[in-house]
Parts: sequence; C-alpha cells; structure tokens
Amino acid sequence: MSNERTVADAILDQLAAWGVKRIYGYAGDAILTFLDAINRHPQIEYITTRHEAAAAFMASAEAKLTGRVGVCTATSGPGAANLMNGLADAYSDKVPVIAITGQVPAKYIGTGYKQYINEQLLLEPLAKYNTLLADAQPTVEVVYRALQIAMGQGAVANISVPKDIFDKPCSNPPRSQDVIFPAHKSPQEQAIKQGIDLLNKSKTPMLLIGRGAQGKGQLVEKLADKLGAAVTYSLPAKGVISSDYQYLVGGLGLAGTHVASQLLEQADCLLTVGSTWWPENFVPQEIPIIQIDGVLENIGNQAGIALGIEGCILKTLELIFDGTKTKANKKWKETIKASREQWLTQLEKEAAPNGISITPQQLVYSVEKAIEPDAVIALDVGDHVLWFDKIFRGQRQYVLISGSWRSMGFGLPAALSAKLEYPKRQVVALVGDGGLTMSMSELVTAAEKGIAVKVIVFNNKSLAMEKNRMIVAGLSQTGVNLYNPDFSKVAEACGWEGDKVSDANILNETLVKAFESNKPSLIDVEVSTPIPPHTSL
Repeated sequence: MSNERTVADAILDQLAAWGVKRIYGYAGDAILTFLDAINRHPQIEYITTRHEAAAAFMASAEAKLTGRVGVCTATSGPGAANLMNGLADAYSDKVPVIAITGQVPAKYIGTGYKQYINEQLLLEPLAKYNTLLADAQPTVEVVYRALQIAMGQGAVANISVPKDIFDKPCSNPPRSQDVIFPAHKSPQEQAIKQGIDLLNKSKTPMLLIGRGAQGKGQLVEKLADKLGAAVTYSLPAKGVISSDYQYLVGGLGLAGTHVASQLLEQADCLLTVGSTWWPENFVPQEIPIIQIDGVLENIGNQAGIALGIEGCILKTLELIFDGTKTKANKKWKETIKASREQWLTQLEKEAAPNGISITPQQLVYSVEKAIEPDAVIALDVGDHVLWFDKIFRGQRQYVLISGSWRSMGFGLPAALSAKLEYPKRQVVALVGDGGLTMSMSELVTAAEKGIAVKVIVFNNKSLAMEKNRMIVAGLSQTGVNLYNPDFSKVAEACGWEGDKVSDANILNETLVKAFESNKPSLIDVEVSTPIPPHTSL
C-alpha cells in the first residue's frame, strides 16, 4: 500500500482531533482498509470485540462514563445491523456515539450485491446524523459534522463509507475542535422565583435526583439540609450522594425502597434534579413537581409538573439554594429519619444469611462490603438489578446501566470499556446468567487485552424477573428456565481466573480474592430466586 494519505486516514485524524482514543469493532470485508489505517494511527487504538453489538455497547458506555464521543465500526449489511442494539442504547440514553459503517463498493449500491442494505434507512430511527460518504473530497467536513452533532446534541451519528472509498486519496487536513463555550443558559429569573416560592411554602419537601445530578452531590446535600428534604434517586444516580447522608431514603420504584414511596405520599412538593424517572405505580398521582433539567425535551415527559426549569443544573441549584429559607419543620425531619432507620433495618434483615442458600440480597450486600468506594459498577439487565438498587448503599461508585433501552448483554462490554478508560480503578460487572450468555464471547476480548475486570454472575438458572412475573400471574414457565454451563470453567477456558460459589461461608473471601487479583476474574454464584414485592405481569 502506498504512503499516500487516504479517506480512512482523514477520518481517523478528524476523530483524533476531537479526543477519540479508541474504536470498537469487528472485522469485515467492507472495512478492512479502515482497520489497516487504525493500526497505523498513532493516537487511536482498535479494540476487537467478538460481536458488533458489544462494540456499540462499549462505545456507548465510554460516552456515558467520560462525556466524550464513543466510536464503533462494522462492515456492511449484517455488521451494521448487529450494531443497532448498542446504538439504540446510546440513542435512548442520549449519549454521543459515532458509527463508521462499511458499505459495498459504490458501483453496487442499490443492487442485489452481497451484504448490501440501505444503511441510512436501516439506522434512520437511531442516528441524528446519518449519511453516505460518496466521495473523498468532503470527508473532513462530514466527519466534523458528525462529531459536532453527536457531541452537541448527545446523539448517535452514522457515516457509511463504500469499501472502495476508504483508500481514495484525501489530503484535506483535520479541523481542530473549535473552542466553543456552551451557553449553559441561566434559567429565567421568573422561573427561579416561582421555584423558590414553591419550596419556601412547602412543609414536607422531597428531592429526586437522576443522572443529571452527577458531580453535584455536595450541593444537593446542602440544599436538602437547608430545606429539611428527604432525598430519593433513580438508579443511575446511586453514588451521587453517600449512603451515609442523613436524609437519603433509598431509591424509587420497583427496585427502590418502600419508605421512599411512603414519604412521597406525604410530600407537598418535589424537586427533581436531572431525572426523568417517574414510575407511576410507586408515586402519587398528583404532587406539585419542580423539574430542573439541562435538556428541554426531558421536562414534563414523565409526569405533569407544576414548574419546569431548563438550564444549567448546577447554576439552577445554586440560585435555588441562595433563595430558599432554612426550614425548621422538626416533625418532617423526624419522619424522614425514622423512615431511613426503617429502611436500613429492613435492608440488614434482607441481606442477612438465611443458612440455606445465597440470596441475591446477600450477594449484593457482600459486594458492597468488598468493593472499593470509587469503583465503576457495570450492571447488566435483569432481576439482580432490582436487588442491587434495593440493597446496595453507594459511596462514590459510578453506576453504568442501559438506562432506557435496558438491553441484556450490556454489562460485560460496558465494564471492559470502563476499565480501558480507567485502568487503575476497580471495575466490577454484576450480571445475570441470561445477560452473560448474550455477551459471553467478550470474555475472550478481556483476556486478549488483559482487561482486569471482575464479573459477578447471579446464577439462578433462569430469567428470574420474567419467571417471577409468570409465577405471580399463574402462567406456565415456558422459555424462562435456563441451561447454563459452569461459567467459572468457561471463564478459565477463555484465560480468566474463575471461581464457583454455592456456600455462603466462602462468599466473602472469594470476592476479596477476586477483587485483589490483577487479572480478569469471574465468580459464578448460585443464588436463590425470591420474588420481589410488587411483582406483577
């Protein structure tokens, strides 16, 4: 191959100019010259996954964790189609991800050529920017625009590149990332005044914090102290506030705490901070809600609100804090603290060993005791998430989840991405047996790259959430009981350290050993399948 700069080189130079460190993908005929260019690029690393969906999940997780654009690549046709699950996760959680998809040679577009599909139509529901690069000349502008839209709008962008375009000459230099100071628009003075008035009149206020409250925990605590307000959270915000905080009453919803819902029934005003979570079966139908969010389309999309305030969340909280009065509602504060004690007592009771089997509650509690306070926790989707949200008391851990899309198979790829980004931080994936089997091939990716994540498998030999709903509804348990391999042996075969635990007496020491190892480690834990309260079809 000549040393002449190509379209592939130009794409990579433009991505690197915006801080892209790695691209996740799986090889295929239409992107081979692109992969060769990545191999030659000094700033970008190529991470070979074992399935394109995992590549897109990893790009999405990196974007969630860092705020940078995540990038994935796949070949034409089935490769691009396989990306869709992970791209849908990024789309649903509004994080910036760019997919560079190969396409058949330009002369075959629109024909019955092998692996051809109109990728713009295929990805139209997911990609805010979605184009075919049909010529070398506009390469830099196209990639720049994809970056600008993905980053500026928290969106998915897709660039399809015909196989024979990648190695066309392209001498255009990259455009450096513009120095742009976002407006972080201050909320309107009238909105702030109305919000302050509502809170000052309130006698029993509460705060609900979501992912948008990340990095603002101390200010949330100060405001709650001033208002004498109970604080609850959606799952992505676990760890934003320390579990030791006096007014924290646990999470909201099926996986949350009973006391959080009880207090909401008594609250006369709710301030939501960067959260769109409003599970209707666990909240009152009518309560005055003040919703603050940095994204206008998030406001009012889950419940009727009394007041919506769009703008910089940090600035909004500061202004509200400065304007509100210090509350002295002793009875409400005592109610909050009594509710908190009730929650913690119930938590200790649920997490206690029963002498018969390891419950998912007990496993979560043991993980909490063993994990580092600044760890990244990647959650797959399944029954174990309910118990994690209910039992785990966060410190400063960062929780990675497939928030709105809720796809099984997310946990392991997300953990790998997090460990690549933060190699010195502990990264733990909590996965169900069903979720692990969907992405189990990525065990090989971890071993190949030496990515020392820890995977805890909640092995109940079933899709427990679905199984429990079928039991409660009196349905047959068709399709929900799983035949599983010995996951610890599978892990060892893939180059991991593997342990299997069915005895509660060795659970804690096994966790500690795995967490202290500098190698990828998997613990296959046999757990029971208690039916969570409120379970219904």
